[in-house]
Amino acid sequence: MTASIVMTTYNGEEHVEEQLQSLLNQSLKANEVLIYDDGSTDNTINIIRKFIASNDLSDSWKLIQNKENKGWKRNFMEGIWKAKGDYIFPCDQDDIWYDNKLEKMIKIMESHQQINLLVSDFEYMYGEQKVRNKPLDEKNPKLEKVELTKHWLRVDFPGCVFCIRKNMAQKSKNYYDAEYAHDDFFWRIGLFEQSLYILHDELIGHRVYKESTFSKEVLQLKTRPKKIEWLDLSINCCKSLMRMLNNDNITGKEKNLIVGTEKALKLRKKFYQTRNPIYGIMLIKYLNNYQFKKQYLGDWFFIYFR
Repeated sequence: MTASIVMTTYNGEEHVEEQLQSLLNQSLKANEVLIYDDGSTDNTINIIRKFIASNDLSDSWKLIQNKENKGWKRNFMEGIWKAKGDYIFPCDQDDIWYDNKLEKMIKIMESHQQINLLVSDFEYMYGEQKVRNKPLDEKNPKLEKVELTKHWLRVDFPGCVFCIRKNMAQKSKNYYDAEYAHDDFFWRIGLFEQSLYILHDELIGHRVYKESTFSKEVLQLKTRPKKIEWLDLSINCCKSLMRMLNNDNITGKEKNLIVGTEKALKLRKKFYQTRNPIYGIMLIKYLNNYQFKKQYLGDWFFIYFR
């Protein structure tokens, strides 16, 4: 059994050393830690180099400086593909991993071979304040399988709490599009493979900012052109997953869900592009494909009032 941590960095000097220390403190040590810096202009590189040298980690910890800025999505995926471990852990530059994260997640993966993607609960960190991701429900099983539904585009956990089995990471190469976020894509593969599980144990503190790259991208979705881009990306995801199902000879419910979702997305795209109310009325047939019914009303507001 071997474990790889894949960390990406960009101008993270404020918190990166604290995160590195939390990786070093793991009760079960990673066999390799790959750190991909995407062109930092602050002191991030020097902090990482000094940490590796002062802790004599150069045999297993590697800092790779990208020759060009790849963006966080591509940077993560290429790093994950290069990882050699049986279990691969994506890592943000500014979280704090609790000491037993690797040990607990690998123990579950070793004893449950049906799991290709395991995610853990986490705590949000707002400055020094920690808040649960969601209220702890004692009735929930410790290990929960995530079931496939019509709302499969929704991703409930960030990639920093993922443990990816190597065969899933390698499989993803065949279906990945350069614009997919790694956490979105692996989550959806796990859903359709029936291999996605949640470990109800808070194993990291996940730092949240108002001005993170992710939050900026979410805000951009508040414009009609960006919404159309998101619809195109989601349609492409349907096509990628359908290719995967065809290659795996999977039929039935899984394919029907993708077909229904793709039809709904294409109709929404026509509605956004043409502003023709007929397409909006036709979308009533696909109300169940919306995670919340108010999102359907939101489409009308977006198209005619923004």
